[in-house]
Amino acid sequence: MYAFFNSSGNEDSVRQLLQSVSQDFDLPHKELAITYCGPNSVNKSDISRLKPEELASYIWTTRYSDESILVKLPVDLSSDQLLIEKYQSSYLGCLPNKAKRISLRSIAAQCKKIKSLEKYRKHFSLSLFVNKSTVKVDPLAAQEIDGIFSLQAKTNKPAYRLIEERIHQLREELFMAQNPFIRNF
Repeated sequence: MYAFFNSSGNEDSVRQLLQSVSQDFDLPHKELAITYCGPNSVNKSDISRLKPEELASYIWTTRYSDESILVKLPVDLSSDQLLIEKYQSSYLGCLPNKAKRISLRSIAAQCKKIKSLEKYRKHFSLSLFVNKSTVKVDPLAAQEIDGIFSLQAKTNKPAYRLIEERIHQLREELFMAQNPFIRNF
């Protein structure tokens, strides 16, 4: 099970959190693993090779844009009431081990589309209308960018606005999809 907690950025508070969780569930300190979840925590191009905790971190930061600490517990808990009572708002939620890796990969693929388009938003916002020959695109976003250019030509709307709309649409789809993270079970 992977539990998410607010990140204070302080190394001492992370150690205290680890010790506290270890004592609460009577688990050896060495069996718990901590991963930082932030904008640059997972930077791999091939999401099919990511470990479950890396997939969880990647999805969490794309979905919620919050920095957090992921604590990997070696066992699934029957309830997270103890975490809610003890850590209150510092405990954000969890991802049970029973979450299927395939479903995490499909959610991560959606997140990757969003991140790929966000990369181009900054580039496109430099000028009102962008010429296709000036843009370098990766294979994942090439079809998406072609669609944006054809829309730009038809509507006389700047590309960065079209990208903003597409990112907004993808984020809505991501939030409409089943949320793998749970709290209060």
